[in-house]
Amino acid sequence: YIDNEKLVRIKALGIKPIIINNEKAATPQNIYNQLRPEQMTKKELNILIDAAILTSQYTNKEEQIQKKEEIVKYLKDSLNVYTPERISRELKNMHKEINNTVMELGKSPNDIIYLIPESGKSYDMIGYQYQLINNIPKDKFVTIESPHKFNRLNIKDKVLVILDDCSLSGTSLIDGENFIYDKYSLMANDKNSNIIFAPLLISEYANDRINKNIHSWNRKNKDCIITTNIISDSTNNQLKRIIGESGWYQHKNESFCVIFPYMCPDNNSEFAANIGLMHNISYRKASNNSVYGENIKSYLSRAKEIEQKTEELLKQESINN
Repeated sequence: YIDNEKLVRIKALGIKPIIINNEKAATPQNIYNQLRPEQMTKKELNILIDAAILTSQYTNKEEQIQKKEEIVKYLKDSLNVYTPERISRELKNMHKEINNTVMELGKSPNDIIYLIPESGKSYDMIGYQYQLINNIPKDKFVTIESPHKFNRLNIKDKVLVILDDCSLSGTSLIDGENFIYDKYSLMANDKNSNIIFAPLLISEYANDRINKNIHSWNRKNKDCIITTNIISDSTNNQLKRIIGESGWYQHKNESFCVIFPYMCPDNNSEFAANIGLMHNISYRKASNNSVYGENIKSYLSRAKEIEQKTEELLKQESINN
């Protein structure tokens, strides 16, 4: 249904609205299908793996077959793809766990304030989804960047929750953590406040760093981490060992393989950067129509080689078919 009167008034203001006609009912499943990016096929993934091996140092056929088996096992162990349904399901589970933790602290869900460290980032995105999925009033979410609202925030006896989609290095959450500790002098006992750090996914490394920082501020019995998925660090170096691949230059010891519908983490592996591009995460592509991911920082020269070989093999498939 379109309100034609409002449409005329909007056009009179010089605004050119984009009208999307939904042929199907607005069910959760149909909405998820609209949000879902184009996904790579099994054939495309198979060819991408072949491309990664063919551009590596392994030229012997037997070695290449062995390395392919190892990469398939790596993906089975390490690949984390977050579909809209999975995000929805895990945010619901996280909400229950947060509420249970809050009650264990002797407080109620009414005492929760959701803090967004920075707008326009993943905090904002995941916070909005969390709000809608769990039917939480919008005024429960406060952006730290909004001084007029943040500076007036009374945190006495409150539980501050910082949501995020993933924390692989831990740096972003630690920066937010330090700011809040310093801003409100949370070491003072009269505040009686708590902080819950709640990323959907976290690496063992990030989990350890954040916990150490909590302890360094003498907040061990007050603050905690709640997550739905912890990535084992032991699997993250497998890809580098298999095909000599490293991650983003600041995280050379990390080779994560994490895909969200709207982004690839900066410290993904170069191999995973290609999976992200094959998923058609188009807003991450450069404006010059190149598939080079200007904002995918793990998309380095090695990833470019894999991409070029993948395109070559896909063309061969097309010709052969």
